Amino acid sequence: DNVIFTRFLPADHPTGVWQDYNVVNAEVNADVFANEMLPEFAGALKKYPLYTKNVYSSLAIPEVLEAAKQADRVIVTGVVAECCVLSTVFALMDAGIYCVYLTDGVSGLDREKEEATEPILSGLSPLHVDMMTVEEYMERKKGE
Repeated sequence: DNVIFTRFLPADHPTGVWQDYNVVNAEVNADVFANEMLPEFAGALKKYPLYTKNVYSSLAIPEVLEAAKQADRVIVTGVVAECCVLSTVFALMDAGIYCVYLTDGVSGLDREKEEATEPILSGLSPLHVDMMTVEEYMERKKGE
């Protein structure tokens, strides 16, 4: 299985609404800790690539899009459920790529927003996206 990590960092010269986004989020953007990958990923980051994006969807990264096109499905985890993750899932759907949304592997700005994302995606299940927990996915994978 291929694993790809992505992270959001602001563009050096943002355009349009991204200029406003960077003003509103200047404190977070300047926080080194907030922009680092979690220490728990250190081992995996030695083995798998980390790409940086400056928009919500990870598919805006050409290498990620190409890798996704080669896969029979893309497993989606990450933050923030209601923007980056949701945007990535929609981009996967638009590209015709089936995805699995791991409900307990995704976090929102708060629990309410995180939970609000799931009904949106459930309306697109199972044709475009399958929603399940990590445990459910691992059980299904054993059976394949």
